[in-house]
Amino acid sequence: MSPKIIPKKYCRINNKKIAYIEAGKKNQTNLVFIHGWPVSSDMFLPVIHQLAKKFRILAPDLPGFGRSEPLNDSYTYKSFAIFLSRFLKSLNIKRTYLCGVSLGGAVAVEFTYRYPQKVTKLILNAPPLHLYPSYKNKGDLIETITKKFP
Repeated sequence: MSPKIIPKKYCRINNKKIAYIEAGKKNQTNLVFIHGWPVSSDMFLPVIHQLAKKFRILAPDLPGFGRSEPLNDSYTYKSFAIFLSRFLKSLNIKRTYLCGVSLGGAVAVEFTYRYPQKVTKLILNAPPLHLYPSYKNKGDLIETITKKFP
């Protein structure tokens, strides 16, 4: 049985049209999903319905993916983390649980490193840390993140 489709919503960030999925109630704990490459937030549809019973789910299509317009900048973990910060601000979200898969996991790590005050819990699934250029020693990166989010 295929998952029920949830219509995309849209917002504007830096004058770019950004698509996202929203499910659950606004008074629930926020859980933001960041998708991998080369897919979109639709990859989370099989779990969103179940999780929306407990969480307010938000899952943007990263710029240049799915139905979101591309960035004017280069595509880096930093540019995606800045985008995510602006996305959360546009929806008036101050803190959230954050779940990233693959590319989304690396974006979640970068976001958490830059904006730790905005993340309540961090959930990672196969982030490509071997591609992470900011740290020569990946152990330092993991240690920094796990100290903040045991």
